[in-house]
Amino acid sequence: MSKVTKKIAKLLLHTLAGVVLVAILLILAVALTMSLPRVQTFVAQRATEWLNHKCGTNISVGAISIENITTLTAEELYVEDLRGDTLLWASKLQGRIDRKALLEEGRLVPYDAKIKDAKLYLKTYQDRTDNIDNLVKHITSCFPVDSTAKSADFSIANVEAEGFRFKLYDEHLAGKTPPTSIDYSDMDIMIASATFGSIAIEGKDVVINN
Repeated sequence: MSKVTKKIAKLLLHTLAGVVLVAILLILAVALTMSLPRVQTFVAQRATEWLNHKCGTNISVGAISIENITTLTAEELYVEDLRGDTLLWASKLQGRIDRKALLEEGRLVPYDAKIKDAKLYLKTYQDRTDNIDNLVKHITSCFPVDSTAKSADFSIANVEAEGFRFKLYDEHLAGKTPPTSIDYSDMDIMIASATFGSIAIEGKDVVINN
């Protein structure tokens, strides 16, 4: 697997993982006591407004629906990076969480993730940092965490993407590519559809099973 493919897969997984983690918070706060999608959407929008106010971010969701505690559907999800540029837009994102693992073991085991009509814009800056890592670190810094805790491996079983567009821009490499070579500093990739048996992060490695 090429480095570019691994990087794209890792970005997609991180994006889905972040949304699933937000879903867990919404499930605990909303799904157990409220069943109306309109109410769930209202609470989700207030939650994103609170996050934006606390961390200085710009994240929004048009509508959200949670069914049977374990199935989340989000529509018109928008995430802006710290420089005010679009990082992620998804017309529809859906995922399921293993009920037994969540309620009996307290573990997050997502599966059947679907993302439709989405755009992910990755930018790597001159200092070799990128907009998605910067945003994740910024949000993490807003909340107290155990500095001694180790990062856990993460995986999602059954991942489907439809109409997914990646734009990759690397300021550090811009203008350095020979005319006869592929310009990896400025790429625009459109994925009509793709299905994966599982995508996992194991340490620093991305493992994809078809």
